[in-house]
Formats: sequence, structure tokens, C-alpha cells
Amino acid sequence: MKKHTLLTLLACGLVTLLSVSTGFAQITHSAKATIPFDFAVGDKNLPAGPYLLSEPVRSILWVANSEENARAGITTSALYDDGKGEAKLVFHKVGERYFLSQVWMDNGGIQVPMSRQEKGLLAQHGNGSTYAVMTVALSPIR
Repeated sequence: MKKHTLLTLLACGLVTLLSVSTGFAQITHSAKATIPFDFAVGDKNLPAGPYLLSEPVRSILWVANSEENARAGITTSALYDDGKGEAKLVFHKVGERYFLSQVWMDNGGIQVPMSRQEKGLLAQHGNGSTYAVMTVALSPIR
């Protein structure tokens, strides 16, 4: 119990320290999207609906749906800016499951790591014939 409390305090301290940093692909403003299908962020399954996305500190993405009380947080990595400035969410579809893969804003993109669920389904489907990329429009909140 003491070890868990210590780890929690250390994590909170690290988040506090990181909160003053800025990053190339950081979502500097929140954004919203209506996602028309159930999907996963990491190993967390989320229902379809309206979502608010934010990156409160570099490399941490929060995805929240207040109507369903559904939320997920995950570490991310920066992607090269494609120069298009198109705000969008990119999902991988494996079989009938959707997985959040990338978030693109006007200042760049972030990559969501592939989850165990997604890796398992890809291995199961083998040839990749059921793999597809889907995009959903993302509206920045200024």
C-alpha cells in the first residue's frame, strides 16, 4: 500500500513538472469530435458519441465523453507535421473494431501506440484483408 501511494505521488509530481513544457505536436487547444462508432484508446473501450480531446502535458492524450462518463488517457509520441493543417482523428479498423491511431491538429500530429487488443486482432486476421484506416473530422476549440 505504501509503495502504491509513493508511486502515485511520484507520478503526480512528474505530471506537474511536465505541465510547464510545450511540444511540437502538442494539442495546445482542446478539440471536439463526434465519433460515430465504438472504439478503443489503448486498452480502454469507449462508446460512440461526442468527445473532447486534449493534451494537458506533452505526450499525454485525454479523450473524454461526459455524456457517457467515459474517458481514457494514454501516452503518445509526436509525428511529423504533414503541412496540411487538417484537424482529424485517424482510426485503424481491424475486423469490426476501431482503434484510435493518430490525432492531427494544425500544429502537427500525435501517434497513439498500438494496443494489445489491436495487435492480437491483427495477428488473428493474418493477411490484413480486414484492416482499414478511417478518419473523423476534429473541430478545434479556440
